Amino acid sequence: MATVFQKCKTDDKNKNYPCEKTRCGHPWTVRYREPGGRSGRQRERSFPTKREGDDHGVEMESVKREGTYLDPKRGAVPLRTYAEAWLELPLLPSRAVDEMLLPSAHQVQDIADEFRREWALSV
Repeated sequence: MATVFQKCKTDDKNKNYPCEKTRCGHPWTVRYREPGGRSGRQRERSFPTKREGDDHGVEMESVKREGTYLDPKRGAVPLRTYAEAWLELPLLPSRAVDEMLLPSAHQVQDIADEFRREWALSV
């Protein structure tokens, strides 16, 4: 069962505890367990409104019940691995412009300045 709460009202370690305002504006936190009962890890996610938090909690519970739950961090790939794989891809025309023309844009500017000078002298 997912729990929706505001940390400012329940967690005495929170810097805003105790928050006495009814509509304080602090985020709502949803806490739920991964599939596996008590052996599943706890997950938390924050939302600006209680309604969004409740909706997310209901969705997580139904996904677990259906057996289609996916770990949010399962697709995490280190940047280095992703970048190395990307650099091995064949050079596409748009990527060629980014890698070959843009880093040397100052050279294009030098040519344009020279062209303007020659044009100004010829007029």
